Amino acid sequence: MKPISLDGMRFGKLVVVRHAGHIGDRRACLCECDCGIFATVRVECLRGGITKSCGCIRNLRVAALNKTHGKSGTSELKSWSNAKSRVTNQNDKKYPYYGGRGITMCDEWINSAETFLQDMGRKPSPKHSLGRIDVNGNYSRANCRWETTSQQARARTDNVIVDVKGVSMVLKDACLLLGLNYKIASAKMKNTGVSFLEFSNA
Repeated sequence: MKPISLDGMRFGKLVVVRHAGHIGDRRACLCECDCGIFATVRVECLRGGITKSCGCIRNLRVAALNKTHGKSGTSELKSWSNAKSRVTNQNDKKYPYYGGRGITMCDEWINSAETFLQDMGRKPSPKHSLGRIDVNGNYSRANCRWETTSQQARARTDNVIVDVKGVSMVLKDACLLLGLNYKIASAKMKNTGVSFLEFSNA
């Protein structure tokens, strides 16, 4: 049965412009907020009254939270905003690698920057960024942490995983452990098809 069109309907400060495909396995709509910003929102969040604006209402609350609790270090809020965009905004250049492949953000976070800040706390240092423990998992309290650049590099989906004495690890860590040159090992495995086990025992 063809889904009922929500075009032109108002939900809080949002007016539905058109159907916008899916976020994960959920229907979504492109909406225009009264403040003039466009946002892609899941239909269930509109109908359930969970999402009532593009985020401008929430941002006012977060601003108040920042003023009250001294969390005006907007780096954490920027991390939240960027992560949300990657999984909901089809115009975000990183969307195909996140929302486009089914990665979502938990309802507690996607609807509240306050909850995100309460769950994650402040960054340990300016060099830390928001990372997912399981790179194929969603943004949620159970699957997120503040990570260093090296931690994020090791969590990339295109990392080569090798076996060292029964222990699986990324190629870079394996080379460090065995005192091998990572660039040479990577190039040799890629260009000649030799396995890491054969290379490391050579």
